[in-house]
Amino acid sequence: MRRAGKVWYGILQDMEHMEKAVAASAPPSTVLSSVPGVSIDGSDSWAPARKLLVYRATDEVISSYDALEAKLFALGWERDTDCFVCIRRYNRTESGPFSQLLVLPNLEFRHLKTIHLYNIVVQTRTAFEV
Repeated sequence: MRRAGKVWYGILQDMEHMEKAVAASAPPSTVLSSVPGVSIDGSDSWAPARKLLVYRATDEVISSYDALEAKLFALGWERDTDCFVCIRRYNRTESGPFSQLLVLPNLEFRHLKTIHLYNIVVQTRTAFEV
């Protein structure tokens, strides 16, 4: 127990030294945040990179539901209009007893989360990538 406490104390001291070094190397007018992904001044310089949905055939970045629907319709998907207002549901019946279902939230396209983009990739096999 005693050794573990010394190790943690050493790690905390190393972190303090790193923060001081970063603060010393920053310009005087810069406001630093110690929370990753959060910037105090509102800039996105600390934010992680946003994942993009890319149509592989043309290397086109999909940035709207209209562009996504055009690609899905070309791949044989149909939009189900009998669903709730809060979701968009697409289905495709392949040759056989199975059908595929793709459900996305009815948000602005830029608010889709990475899990939704990967859902599109998995359901469409080789057509899209993140």
